[in-house]
Amino acid sequence: MKKSIKILFIIVPVIAVICLLCVFSSNKTTNGIDSIEDYEAIFQSVDELNFYIGDNNFYSTQSPNKELKTIKKVEINANPISEDRSKDKDFEHKIIINNDYIIYINNDFAEMWLDDTKNININYTRNSWNKEVEEGILPSFLYTVENPEILKDLFQQHIQHLN
Repeated sequence: MKKSIKILFIIVPVIAVICLLCVFSSNKTTNGIDSIEDYEAIFQSVDELNFYIGDNNFYSTQSPNKELKTIKKVEINANPISEDRSKDKDFEHKIIINNDYIIYINNDFAEMWLDDTKNININYTRNSWNKEVEEGILPSFLYTVENPEILKDLFQQHIQHLN
C-alpha cells in the first residue's frame, strides 16, 4: 500500500506537468497575422469592405454579404511562400476590412498577405492636443492563392466604379 501511494505522488505531478506543457504549447501568442487561421478569423464580423487598386479606392460597401461570400471562397495554401514580414512588399490590389485589416494582393491575384491598419488617436486634454500612434502588428507571411480567378473576377465586377 505504501509503495502505491509513493508511486501516486510521483505519477500525479508528472501528469500535471505534461498537461500544463500541452496547454502552454498550444496557446502561443504571436506578434502578427502569420497563419491561415488568422485570415479566416478576420471575417467573423464584417460591416464594411473597401476595394483598392494601388492607393485608389474604387468600390466600398457597408452591406458586404455578396462580396464576403466570394472572398470566403478564396483558398490559400497553408504553407507560406515567404516569411518576409516587411511592410514594403509590392502589391497591386487591396481590400480593407472594417478599417481594421488589409488584404494585399499582387498583380496577378496569385499571392496575398495580411496586415492591420495604423490607429491614430488625437485627443484634446488639459489644454493641449495629444497624438497616439499605434503602428500595428507586423504583416503576415506571403501566401499563394490557389484559386486566383475568384479574386480577379471580384475585382473585375467592380472595376466600373473606378471610372
